[in-house]
Amino acid sequence: MSGEWSVRLPIGENVRQGAAFGSTLHRMEMLLMEHQITIRELQRNTAEVIDRARRGEHFLITRHGEIVGRLVPPDPAEEALTRAVNNGLIDLRDLESLPTAGEAAGMPREPSPAGTRPASDALLELREEEER
Repeated sequence: MSGEWSVRLPIGENVRQGAAFGSTLHRMEMLLMEHQITIRELQRNTAEVIDRARRGEHFLITRHGEIVGRLVPPDPAEEALTRAVNNGLIDLRDLESLPTAGEAAGMPREPSPAGTRPASDALLELREEEER
């Protein structure tokens, strides 16, 4: 394929549905960053589209003008978690009992016992020692 695809902002129903995925502004920013391609364009240029997605580009896939899918680059955090599970470092059953990020944000911090320091300070010191 020669040249770049144009970025087409889906309008109408697609933008109105943005509230279901978070803030409308964030959703519209994501739509502006996504390239809209047809299934036919994807079939003809699969390797190029996959390479571009690997480099960070996002694609909305359409059939007859209707969005039918999305191709996005892998999430590094999700990939790291998958590798840790596959390597036996994390058991998914253990993760089920942990609070979500939203729940953890509202949790009060437990004070450090007198005469000790927070674990975060100790961890920073250990990391600095490793770098030396």
